[in-house]
Amino acid sequence: MIKKELSLKTNFEYNITRKYGDYHIGNFFHMYILKPTNYSGISKLGVVTSTKFDKNAVVRNKTKRMFKDAMKKFLDSNSSKSLWIVIHPKVNSKNKTYEEISTDVNNVLQKISIS
Repeated sequence: MIKKELSLKTNFEYNITRKYGDYHIGNFFHMYILKPTNYSGISKLGVVTSTKFDKNAVVRNKTKRMFKDAMKKFLDSNSSKSLWIVIHPKVNSKNKTYEEISTDVNNVLQKISIS
């Protein structure tokens, strides 16, 4: 689990990240990454799953936890870069294991150059 202060909290943060962030796609998710201009805090992450993803909240929350855990190492190493990250899991990630999701996240993050 990631710490509470590492989470995006307001709709403003989510909307700005989606609107102005760089878009990246993996096999199991869509990712938006933004380096805000007027923000100098720690990197933050938000994972969004709607009822379209699955009607069962247990499945949605389990998927969110797996993506947050997969991103934890990246957030710890890049906490000083002040990034906002929003992840939208795809429906095909519902029945995947943590290892499959983590591998996909790491592959996408390796392709991204964050300056």
